[in-house]
Amino acid sequence: MILNSIVSITSHKGGVGKTVTTLNLGVSLAKAGHKVLLIDGDPQGNLSTAVGMKKKTEAGLYQVLHKKARQKDVVVKAKNLPLSMVHLGIDSPQGVFNLSHGTQINRLKKLAQLTRSLTQDFDITLIDTANNVGSLNTVLLGCSDSVIIPITCKSNSVRSLPLLLQLLVRIRNQLNARLSLLGLVLPMLDVNNPYELEVLTTLKETFPKGAFFATFIPLSRLIEKAEIKEAPVSFLDDAKELQEAYDKLSFEVIQRLEYKMKGNSHDDHPEKLF
Repeated sequence: MILNSIVSITSHKGGVGKTVTTLNLGVSLAKAGHKVLLIDGDPQGNLSTAVGMKKKTEAGLYQVLHKKARQKDVVVKAKNLPLSMVHLGIDSPQGVFNLSHGTQINRLKKLAQLTRSLTQDFDITLIDTANNVGSLNTVLLGCSDSVIIPITCKSNSVRSLPLLLQLLVRIRNQLNARLSLLGLVLPMLDVNNPYELEVLTTLKETFPKGAFFATFIPLSRLIEKAEIKEAPVSFLDDAKELQEAYDKLSFEVIQRLEYKMKGNSHDDHPEKLF
């Protein structure tokens, strides 16, 4: 059983399936018997909306850090889902500034302490970060044990990787030595597009063996359908193939976390990229 593993799902490029991956991976992990906590680290709050949370009425990390709410009140059982949820508690630019106000070390210390405390009763915590290089993202990544990077086989997504990897290097060197890459995931691969398949081949030849999860999520309109319904794909009657893909991905995630915790490695475990 995985205990207290915090994994950030992060990307500097929007529209790569980051929030969708966090939600559906979390559901699959919970279905497999793991106690899962989702943290919505994006001020836009799309993950919170997807699990039925009301940002303006329910307290989050902001309220706890500013002593406006008790810690036990911010972990909410997700509506109709077998997992729990915490959100930032921010619905304005001023709130983002206030949450990250102060020195970098103080921000990290306070938020890291709160995050670690909130995750104590969970096997795995998934953090959905914002798609930028701001201080809030830096702090959340500084709280994490591992990172999963969603990437599409499109030029803009690929070009965003070096900057993200540079940020992860800085975080690991200055803030969090235990931070490591769990893997790159393809959350919307169009297997009928020869250009995407060509880009994928190039990526796999460029990156170390095992950097990519073996499981990919096929491009499907059902993902958009689930987003419109503000629900995971498991709620759709015609999404069996998609759900099976997320279930396989969740198995890989647990497998890699277990190897990491044991200090072992194997042929499918990603070598260090940063």
